[in-house]
Amino acid sequence: MLSIIPIEKIQVPESRLTSQLDPEQMEGLTNSISHLGLLNPVSVKEQNGQYILIAGMNRLLALNALGRVTVPAFVYTGDDTPVDVMNISENLHRGVTNPIDEAHALRELGTRIDGSPESIAQYIGRSTEWVKNRLELLSLPDDLQDDLRAKRLSIAVCTQLAYVLDTNLRRQIATRAIDYSASAKT
Repeated sequence: MLSIIPIEKIQVPESRLTSQLDPEQMEGLTNSISHLGLLNPVSVKEQNGQYILIAGMNRLLALNALGRVTVPAFVYTGDDTPVDVMNISENLHRGVTNPIDEAHALRELGTRIDGSPESIAQYIGRSTEWVKNRLELLSLPDDLQDDLRAKRLSIAVCTQLAYVLDTNLRRQIATRAIDYSASAKT
């Protein structure tokens, strides 16, 4: 159901999959909302007279920056699905995050349901293989996870670089791969 609700009644979940836009993108979103209005309502779940944000964090921040006090929102009620599970699923389908954050979100989702890659895949509508591949990214060395998170290197390149056990050598190769936009094949 679409409703107009006070922004002050919206709580942001502690664990969110997506991060805030960079300042330039945020300024663009804020300007767009200022000139065109909010084209897509936020999504919230009603709980105990408050609302928990499911989707639309950056839109909410932009509205706050514009001094708005209310927001159009799709309000979900009566569903037993936990808000964080809805948030994870929504963001995974929008593809607005990076593979490492997706992997962490999938692991978190696994703790909230039965935990097997098969059940996670069924729950979010992805293949079991995709879920397994994402979860395996959490075993990559920290420096490669950072490169993936920052989208400096692809999953394929990071997976190949993980075979280089010497940390200094791996970093040298990774730096060159970044500098030359290398593929896993190169």
